[in-house]
Amino acid sequence: MPHPAGMSAPAARRTDLDLLRSLVCCGLVILAHALLIFAAEPRYHVESAAPWGGATVAYEAMRISTLAIFFTLAGWSAVASLRRRPAGRYVRDRLARVLLPLLAGILLLASVLAIWLAATAVSLVAYR
Repeated sequence: MPHPAGMSAPAARRTDLDLLRSLVCCGLVILAHALLIFAAEPRYHVESAAPWGGATVAYEAMRISTLAIFFTLAGWSAVASLRRRPAGRYVRDRLARVLLPLLAGILLLASVLAIWLAATAVSLVAYR
């Protein structure tokens, strides 16, 4: 299939980046949220009766490093995608991949959350 002017041939998928994204997402993010239970600061809805300072330090280190990794991988992936297809198609594909599930989730889950909050009288504004 011929490529538009200025577009290079599609590159092979970078499975190493996929693996890194999976490890960061599944490993570090879940571990960071588990550490929040034992952290000394009130950031999470589940808290330990005996906070641990080490958990706070570990969480903050993971928060800073995983955020940087996420942005680096997102930028790298966007550049690779833009090299494979025109910008208009890239934007259309991203909107279809991100915006449609987001809207569906908002419509479906927000109503369930609103009903649950009304039934349990839980306030998300001030939980402390």
